[in-house]
Formats: sequence, structure tokens, C-alpha cells
Amino acid sequence: MLTHLAFSTMTLGGELWLPAVLSDHAVLQRASATPVWGKAVPDTEVHIAFADLTATVRSDGEGAWKTELDLSNTGPGPFSLKIRSGSDEVVLQDILVGEVWLASGQSNMVRTLGRTLGAEAEIPKSGN
Repeated sequence: MLTHLAFSTMTLGGELWLPAVLSDHAVLQRASATPVWGKAVPDTEVHIAFADLTATVRSDGEGAWKTELDLSNTGPGPFSLKIRSGSDEVVLQDILVGEVWLASGQSNMVRTLGRTLGAEAEIPKSGN
């Protein structure tokens, strides 16, 4: 099933673990197969609830679990993400759904639109 977790992990109680990217104020990708994953007690059911969607999966022999949610028609939120396994439960708050972009580059990437040439004309036209 899942052999490792991306990024670092954080414990949320007894035996339930989630990757650090799944936390309060996260943004989930709007897609038909958005992954949600973590670790729990080996060979136990994990229940996931998000917006009007639910899923139940079973952790593998090492406790890893993963499911995919169809967020292609889900509004922007904010929503709560509830994950429960056995007596452990975590509720993440203020989760949004939208486009997730990762960018890297030079130091000029931190320049805000307000500091660019023509900002006064461009900012009022922006929908974002």
C-alpha cells in the first residue's frame, strides 16, 4: 500500500499520524483523486470525513493508509477534515479546496504585486 509518508509527520494523539502537509489551514488540490494519507495502528479501520464526502480504509501491516477523495466538484470551503481510527480522532479546521502550486526560484519571487510596475492598474483588475 503506502511505503512511506511524504514530508515530515506529526502525531495527533495515541496512534494516529498524518503528514505535516495535512494540518489546519491546508489547501487540498481540487481533483477527482485527491490523496489523504497517514499512519494508524496496523490493520485497523480509518474513517475520513470531509465536506459531504466519507471514506473508510484499512491500515496495512505497518499502519500506513491512504485514500483518494473526489474533490473535483467541491466548493472552496472552508471545511473540516475529520479522521478517526479506534479511539483516536483528529479534526483539522479551515481546510480549503483549490489549485495548489509549488514554486521555487530566485529571491525576486517574494516581490508582491504591489511593488511592481503598473500595480495600481493591475490590482483592481485582479479576481484573486
